[in-house]
Order: sequence, then structure tokens, then C-alpha cells
Amino acid sequence: MTVQWRSHSVTRFSTRANLVMTAGHDSEEAEAVFTKELELLDSLISGYREDSELSILNRQNRGRPNSVSPQLYELISVACSASALTGGMNDPLLGRRVLLLELPDRITGRPPRVRITRSGGGSLARSSMGEIVLDPKSKTVQFPRDSLIDLHSVGKAFWADRLAEEFSERYGGAVVIDIGGDIAVFQPEGEASVGIPIEVQAGWPVGSYRETVLIQSGGIATSGGLRPDTLSPDTSGRGHIVDPKSGQLVAMPPATATVAASKCWIANAYSTAIIASGPKAEIFANQVGQAALIVRSDGLVTRTRSWPAKMEGFSEEVLRTLDQAGTQR
Repeated sequence: MTVQWRSHSVTRFSTRANLVMTAGHDSEEAEAVFTKELELLDSLISGYREDSELSILNRQNRGRPNSVSPQLYELISVACSASALTGGMNDPLLGRRVLLLELPDRITGRPPRVRITRSGGGSLARSSMGEIVLDPKSKTVQFPRDSLIDLHSVGKAFWADRLAEEFSERYGGAVVIDIGGDIAVFQPEGEASVGIPIEVQAGWPVGSYRETVLIQSGGIATSGGLRPDTLSPDTSGRGHIVDPKSGQLVAMPPATATVAASKCWIANAYSTAIIASGPKAEIFANQVGQAALIVRSDGLVTRTRSWPAKMEGFSEEVLRTLDQAGTQR
């Protein structure tokens, strides 16, 4: 059976987001809703604009319970879950460290616009930076006044999960949402699943290593470990991900870590945690038992046992269609 796909791309979060759906839906309406949802996410968690809800929360926080919107509350809750899953290796309280490092926007090269002006029960995330306390009844968030919450990574992945499910329920058929390399795949229960080939682009430079895997549902996420401005000839550069233990950029990280999981946000949590493990990335990936593909800057490739089998000789026509739709990562 030949599956026809429709796609829509938009740039948000300094990266490209893609909506890929089986044909037969109102494409104009779907594209409009997709763009609106990305704008909402940007207004909630962007660290590159001072008027996002998260930037305002971080700026106004005094260490007491803060009322937030239901959407931001959910995103922070998911980030806390990601921290718990990874043993604190994916820490939402690293926002201050990230801003102090002034990591540039990956497309424009501009530093973050957000300025740093300041030098109990229900806790869902603890780290060396403190803890986040969530109250589900009042939808309040409490965290140390000298900390900043960062949701850019896991927030995009969770949004991809949510949109993939909602679009499938609303329009029917298989849906692929790709937000900056965080790919969520959802198909309705009770219907014949469509195997969707995803080409993983990994290594350094990005794309120097590629392999195609078949995904029917769940998520796949790739985290990059290296920053071009820190690379040295011996490939011992530092990454753009902060080590939760030291608060510094990760030393000797893999070039990329890709994880496949039941949800995109879970895949993102572990791919980031693997990068944060630096020289021990492969050991960490095997310890947590996740389906992972790790590529070092020297080209060394490591796969955990549960990593999906490579699709050898898969239909070039299908790959070309999905490539044009923007589902390569």
C-alpha cells in the first residue's frame, strides 16, 4: 500500500519544525493550527525573548510559590519527570548556568536576550541547584531564587508528543511532528500501523553518519554534543550541554546521541543525559537500558542492544518523499 504524505514546515526556536501527515485532511487548517501551536510554545518557554512566560517567571521569582498557566505548569512537571528518570542528568534548574555561558542562538548566532539581574513536600526535582516544588491544586511552582528554569530541550519534545497525538485524533491517520530533531510519531489505535522510516543524521559534522530506522509510534530524539567554536584538532572540544554535576560545559561529549523511546520527551531526556555523561556516555546508556545510538567525533559508533535495526535497502521513493517532507534528523 502506497501512503501519500502532506507536509508543512515553519521556523521557530531558531530551528525548523515540520508537520507530516497522511493525505486526506484539510492541509490549510492543519498548517494554521500547527503554526499557532508553535507560537504558543515559543511564548511559553523561549529563553531568547524577555516576554515569554518562563522568562518572566525566572526574572520575578523570589523563592516563593509562583502562579503559572496550566500549560507552563505541565511543561515544568514534565521537565521534573525527565530529571527523575535520568537521575538528575537532565536538570531543569540549569537555566542560570546556561545563560551565564551565553550560548548563542544556533541559527542567528545571537546570545540570549534574557538578562540575569540577581546574583518542601511535593518536590518533583532535586539537584545540586536546589529543588522544584509543584502544587497541582493551585498550579504553583516554587524554586530557589538564585536558580533559573530551562525548558527549551524537553519542552519541545513534549510539545511534539502532544501535537502528534492531537493531530492524529483530529485529522486521522499517521502523524509525524519534528521540532528541531525531536520527532514524535503517533498512529490511531485499531488501525493498521504505517512503518515510517526516519533517517538519523548523526556524527560530526552533523550528517556525516546516517542510518535509517523504522518507527511505528513513539519518539526519537537526537542531542548534539559539540559546539563548533570549542572544537580543537584533537576533537576534545566541549559541548553546548551543561554537566549537572559540575555546572560547566560537558567535556569530551559524544558528537551526537540519539534515543528511541515510547515518548519523544523521554527520548529527549535520555539523549541529553547521555551527552551530559561526557566520556562515560556509552556506560550510562547501557546502564539505563535505553535504545541509543551514540556517535563520537572520531566516527566511532555505539548502539545499545535495544536500538532499532537498520533498514537496509529501504524504498528510496519513500525516503525521498519523507525527506522532502522534512522528517530527516
